[in-house]
Amino acid sequence: MDAKEQRKAEVLAKLGAARPDGHVPAQWQYVAGVDPDYLEASNQMYVHLMTGDGALPQKVKEMIAACLLAARSYGERVPLHVERAMNAGASEAEMLEAFEVAGILSGAPTVLIGV
Repeated sequence: MDAKEQRKAEVLAKLGAARPDGHVPAQWQYVAGVDPDYLEASNQMYVHLMTGDGALPQKVKEMIAACLLAARSYGERVPLHVERAMNAGASEAEMLEAFEVAGILSGAPTVLIGV
């Protein structure tokens, strides 16, 4: 394995380790091969902002993530963030209301994708 492939593998391993399900989308795998430094910096920001409580509790961060994904019609990742939000203490009613609020601003499909 040459240095470029080794660097790609290192960055992808860090990405997978930072996510509870270990999922690294194909798009990020491509970026890791072309610009691993960008992807590593992006992952550091993800870990800093999306893991653990900060100014926002973890459940709120995950609720925001789920709503944004639903609003952008990226429904396949919504259930993961809903599960994480609920594991962090969000109730079904809170999740539904979050999707309803997001739907007011982005359209009814956000609610439909969210639920």
